[in-house]
Amino acid sequence: MSKPTPRIVWLILATGLAARLMVAHWTTGIELILDEVNYLDYGQHLLAHGLLPDAFRPPIYPSLVALAQWAGGEGASSVRILQSTISMLAGWTLYRWLHGHVGHRGAMLSTALWSLYPILIGFSHLLWTETIFLSTLIFFLASALPSGTLSNRRTVLAGVAYGVAALTRSVLMPVAILAPAAVMLCSRTGTWRPRPMFRAALFLAGFAFTVTPWLAHNKAVEDRWILTETTNGYNLWKGNTAWEHPFAAEAPQYPGPWVSIPMFPYEGSGPRLTEHCEAQHEVGEFTRWHLSQCARDLAIQHIVSDPIDFLDRGLTKLGHAFHPSNLLTRHLWLGLYGPLPPALAAVLIWGTTFSYLSLLVLTIVALVRSPNVPIKRVAIALAAYQLAVIFITFGNTRFRLPILLVGMILAAWLPKMQPSKSDL
Repeated sequence: MSKPTPRIVWLILATGLAARLMVAHWTTGIELILDEVNYLDYGQHLLAHGLLPDAFRPPIYPSLVALAQWAGGEGASSVRILQSTISMLAGWTLYRWLHGHVGHRGAMLSTALWSLYPILIGFSHLLWTETIFLSTLIFFLASALPSGTLSNRRTVLAGVAYGVAALTRSVLMPVAILAPAAVMLCSRTGTWRPRPMFRAALFLAGFAFTVTPWLAHNKAVEDRWILTETTNGYNLWKGNTAWEHPFAAEAPQYPGPWVSIPMFPYEGSGPRLTEHCEAQHEVGEFTRWHLSQCARDLAIQHIVSDPIDFLDRGLTKLGHAFHPSNLLTRHLWLGLYGPLPPALAAVLIWGTTFSYLSLLVLTIVALVRSPNVPIKRVAIALAAYQLAVIFITFGNTRFRLPILLVGMILAAWLPKMQPSKSDL
């Protein structure tokens, strides 16, 4: 029988939830921008019609928006409360999972980082997918890499969790065929688990069970078998085009603290791209699927024709992703939080900057000093893949969060490995 969760861990989780709910209360009246408006519209459409209008967005987050509004009423507050609750459920899962690998102190450290990291607390008010995506990554890793035996039921559950994560952010779809390795290898020794191919089949069965309804949905509304969504071509093109995105020069910039960068370096060219692709379209109705295909083809042509520029821009994208600013300071500079006292604004700017840089250093230390256990290999593969995604598509400070999650997980191995009193 598993041991009960210590009270100190419940206190950490309660503090994290209280902080998130406080942020949700403070941000009740702020304006929704960009994707937030679209997610809210899609959730309301799903409530009203039982289907999403198209395959433009992966379905999990709009479905969560619909569930929150069905249970808690219209508006963004119910969504913020629900995703805050889910993130703390992920924190509890993180503790229970890592406790079996490293004991109480290491698991508590990772849980505290997840629960109390200021940027994650602030992100819970944003109607972006990051809070739910990172939570589903924890659910997947905890299901696939337990400290003990891996039952057949849990193997299927790991496939379901991966499918849910991939339907939250489709960035996981291209490597879905590699994901079964997590259930084929023992998380302690790195050797093959019994019947590895059977486990891979179970995992893929759970994954297929999760994504098949989305395929059927897309066939019904788009008349096409679309596995992911219809934004991937556009996202690839934004970071790989000879066009100068107007918002990179005309929109506001992060004023530092050391190097200024545009707040929207890859935005503003959407209308021009649509006009260009519509002109190339010859037969039938022009849809978002056609736009995505056209954008992808343009991006590939640019990469092939100028690989040096592709490599050079990749470094710039990484610089944008790891800049010490974040979406919370962007809201502050855009005035979305309203007039804040200078002292509070300084805390938001420098507090989140310091917490990010500290966690980045901790992540590097954890990568170097943590033992070469199978979980570390999976975590490094996840971080490397996310770096490649940024390099290939485009850079945004929120894209670094999965890499920082890797640091939070591996930090569990930093305390001494001997059991603490609460383990005895």
